[in-house]
Amino acid sequence: MKSNIIIPKKIKVGFNPRTDTYTGMLGYVIYHDGKIWRKEPSWEKWRTKYMDPDEFEEKKKNQYDGRMKQQTEYFNSIKDDANSDYLKSYVKLGLEGYLKKFVAESYEKFNPQLGNVSKDKGIIPVEYPNEPLEGFVLNRKAGGYSTGWNHRQTYCRVYDPRGFEFEITIPNLLYILENANSTVGKGLEGKFIYGWEGKDLVLVPENAPEYKDMIRFTELQDKKVSKKDLIPGKIYITDQNTMVVYLENDYSYGYNGLRSTTKQLWFGYISTYSEDKQITTYPIKSIKECTNEIDEEYAEYMEILYKNAYHTPTKIAEYTYEPVTAQYVTSRRYFYNTDYYILENGKYKKRYLIKNRGDYALSRKRHNIDYDECEFLPLNKLIATTPFYKREITTIKK
Repeated sequence: MKSNIIIPKKIKVGFNPRTDTYTGMLGYVIYHDGKIWRKEPSWEKWRTKYMDPDEFEEKKKNQYDGRMKQQTEYFNSIKDDANSDYLKSYVKLGLEGYLKKFVAESYEKFNPQLGNVSKDKGIIPVEYPNEPLEGFVLNRKAGGYSTGWNHRQTYCRVYDPRGFEFEITIPNLLYILENANSTVGKGLEGKFIYGWEGKDLVLVPENAPEYKDMIRFTELQDKKVSKKDLIPGKIYITDQNTMVVYLENDYSYGYNGLRSTTKQLWFGYISTYSEDKQITTYPIKSIKECTNEIDEEYAEYMEILYKNAYHTPTKIAEYTYEPVTAQYVTSRRYFYNTDYYILENGKYKKRYLIKNRGDYALSRKRHNIDYDECEFLPLNKLIATTPFYKREITTIKK
C-alpha cells in the first residue's frame, strides 16, 4: 500500500437503508480536508435524506388523495364504455377493487413516491472524529457483476462498530489481511482508521508499517512554502511527498518556440522509473516543505536545465505576426486544427480557426464543443505565427 494516503481528522457518514446489510444501513463516508467536505455533492445525491414525520405524512396524504381521485376519474370514464378485454377486466373489479389494485390496499400500505427520503431519524448523517477504532467485521461480497453497459466492481462490505456498513475495494481487503487477523464471529483484530487514496476510501490497520508515513503525508498537506523563500540548490518536498531540488525561476518555451507569459519555478528530481535526473516545473502551491539540505549535484542539474529545449530552446522562432485580413476562406479544411493566436491585453492566446463568417473568424478553445458555443473573433486581431501558417494564408480569398 502506498504511503500517500490522507488520514483526516474528521469524517461524516450518510446512510441508505439496505435489506442486504447486517444493520439495515449502508454508509457512505466522506472526510473534511480542513476547508471542505470532499465528494460532498455525490454524497448528497446518494444518501437518503431525513424528512420530519408530520411533513412526510402530509405529503403522503396529498399524494394518496391525488392518486385516488385520478384513478377514480379514470375508472368512471371506462366503466360504461369498456371496448377491450383488459378494460372490461378492470370494470369487473368494481371501483373498490380497482383502487386497491392500482393505488394501495389501504392508506397504511400506500408507498408514496417522495424521492430518496425517510422519516426515520436513524438516517440523519453523523460526524465522527477519525480515530483508530476496534470492532470492525468483514461482512460480505458486493458487486462483481456486469449486465451489458452496467458494470459494478467487486467490493467487500465491512461492519463499523458504530452501527453501519461500508464498502472497501478488494486490494484494500488484501492489504488488511496482510497486516491483521480476521477471526470468524469476532471480526478483525486490532484498531483501524479511515484513510483516502485520491477519491477512494481505504481502511487502514493502525499497526501497518506505512501508517506513520500516512500521518506524516497528511500533515504535509497543510504546510506551504513562499516563493520568496525558495533557495537554489536546496531540497524541497512536494504535495505528493516527492523530493525535488529548486533550480531557478525562469520562462518556459513550447514546442513551437513561444515563451510562457509568466516565469515558472524549475526543479530537478530523480525519476523513479529510470533513476535519471529529470527537469520539470511546479506551481508554488505544490511545494510544501524545505528539508534545509543542499543537493550536492545542483551544478549537474543546472547543466541539464540549460540543455532542456523547454527551458533554453536551441533556436527561438522569430515571428512577424502577420494579421489575417481576408473576408472568407476557400475551404474549411485549410484551417481545421491549425494553431492561431489572438492578442488580448498584450498577451497571445491560442485558438483553433475552423471557419469564418463575413469579417469574423470562427474559433474555439477545444475541439469538441458545439458550433453554437464557438466565438467569433475580428480578423484584424487574428494572427498567424509560423511560415507554414503564412503559406496557408495564401489560400484565403480577398
